[in-house]
Amino acid sequence: MNVSIVIPTYNNSMKLVRLLECITSMKDRRVIQVNVCDDGSTDDTFEVISAFKVRLPITYSYQKDNGFRAAAARNLGIRKAIGDVVIFLDDDVLLCEDFIDYHLAEHKMYGPGTICFGYRFRCTENLSGLISESEVNKFEADHRVDDVGVTGEMLQNSAIPWYYVYSCNFSVSFMSDKMYFDERFVGWGNEDLEYAYRLWKSGYRICCSSNAFVLHIDTDTPRDPFLCRRLGLFPDFTDFIRNSELFRSKYPNDPLLVQRIDDDLDDIRNSNMSHD
Repeated sequence: MNVSIVIPTYNNSMKLVRLLECITSMKDRRVIQVNVCDDGSTDDTFEVISAFKVRLPITYSYQKDNGFRAAAARNLGIRKAIGDVVIFLDDDVLLCEDFIDYHLAEHKMYGPGTICFGYRFRCTENLSGLISESEVNKFEADHRVDDVGVTGEMLQNSAIPWYYVYSCNFSVSFMSDKMYFDERFVGWGNEDLEYAYRLWKSGYRICCSSNAFVLHIDTDTPRDPFLCRRLGLFPDFTDFIRNSELFRSKYPNDPLLVQRIDDDLDDIRNSNMSHD
């Protein structure tokens, strides 16, 4: 099996370099394509991509800066993807040493029509290079472990497995046709969950590879409003609320989905009230 990697990016060339160095250092010939999808950067992202062309099978796509359009950016990469498996990453993560092996093992086991997600550890340190399991365990673990289990063992009993698929680290082996993100999701949040939900409802299996982890290098001003809230920063949930309402409006007849979204929105409202 071979792999296409899709990475949306926006004005984050320094961290993008670190991720591309991780992919390069793997020297994995199954990675036949690295599609970097630029959401309107004005920094030196294009020059960074150009420098890696002699080291990676890298492609570059660009769309104008019309706001945070990660869904549309990923679709640029999907359209170009030629791998048996497409791995989606964010531009601010580092990879574990056998990252590709762990993702592909799940797809070899279950075949086409599989979604595999891995966990995400968090840190604020200025790190680079591939990350070992012993190193990553020093950092903040993924909160999804509470629901899914350390090895993902509880995922099979979940009625909402799509809820745990985050865009920073998941892979898809398509069935007969490629499937694309809904580009109406603009701003932070839920475009990845809606994508996973749609694939799941069409017959895809969702699995977890806990060993296929990434290390997310956080900034002082994260886009994630839930992280902002936890850090004591001012969280802006405007995009997340709008995207949640769009998500719910697409599938009003799924009571579990509606309840899950309503619970998230209630959490935001209750948090806002507690700070008033």
